[in-house]
Amino acid sequence: MFSPNTGTINNNLTWTGTVSNAGTFNNNAGGTVSGLLTNTAGTTTNALNGQLNGGASVSGGTLTNNGLVVRNGGDHRRRHPRQ
Repeated sequence: MFSPNTGTINNNLTWTGTVSNAGTFNNNAGGTVSGLLTNTAGTTTNALNGQLNGGASVSGGTLTNNGLVVRNGGDHRRRHPRQ
């Protein structure tokens, strides 16, 4: 992981790894992030057809999501016990 972004980053393709944001991070249409997005301040926008494949953790600032955020950790569907 790199130091938190305090400027502006525009991702239009593939970001391999994590993102730590305290500035402005735009994951534009067709952009993907493979690792966890951590937003501690500032603004993150995940555009329509953008993908945050490692999930997102927001402790400050804002995350606007119009795309897909995938939560890692396996299958989180509710399972019914056998009768």
